[in-house]
Amino acid sequence: MPVVGKGIVRAVQSGDSLVLAKTGGKDAFEDTVYLAYITAPRCGNHQRSEEAFAFDAREFVRERLIGKKVDFTIEYIVKERRYVTITCEDSSINLMIVKAGLAKALEKKSNDPKFEAIATASEDCAKRKVGLWQTDPKFVEKHMRQVTYFGEADYNQTKLLEEANKEPKPLAAILEYVFGTNFVSLYVYKLKAVVKMQLVHLYTPKETD
Repeated sequence: MPVVGKGIVRAVQSGDSLVLAKTGGKDAFEDTVYLAYITAPRCGNHQRSEEAFAFDAREFVRERLIGKKVDFTIEYIVKERRYVTITCEDSSINLMIVKAGLAKALEKKSNDPKFEAIATASEDCAKRKVGLWQTDPKFVEKHMRQVTYFGEADYNQTKLLEEANKEPKPLAAILEYVFGTNFVSLYVYKLKAVVKMQLVHLYTPKETD
């Protein structure tokens, strides 16, 4: 029988992976889990380019789930990776993102009714060329985010700061990762870059305090 539980979504890494904190019980955990029966475009980093619609897919999930309490079902485990169905407000995010044309059903077949619903939605989007099923190069290009990441050869901190100073403040950004109490990484829309930043004018306790 699938394992059913409740948890809180701590982070969303892509359209088909997120950090889930299972609450309560002896088997509580906080780990990356993967949405069962689907695959979404890969987000980029300093080692690989981002795929078209990857940002759209991640934001689709993040806007709906980040910080939310959700129900989850572990459908299967592959190489210690938990593949889950996430339900929030009685709706499956696995099915929702496929219906939005931002993820596809896995090619591997399953008799699970959940997979059958996802496969049907995926086939429907393919026929109607919704989202990532679209083949028009200009449309696809609009959904290909160009990003510079810290650690890349093209990442120029001085130039980014100069560009930032030319823009009205504050700059709109998405919090990507929290390294500690005062050190974070952000995706800054205007700069089209993921940058590391340190919070200023505050004191944060250290382990020795």
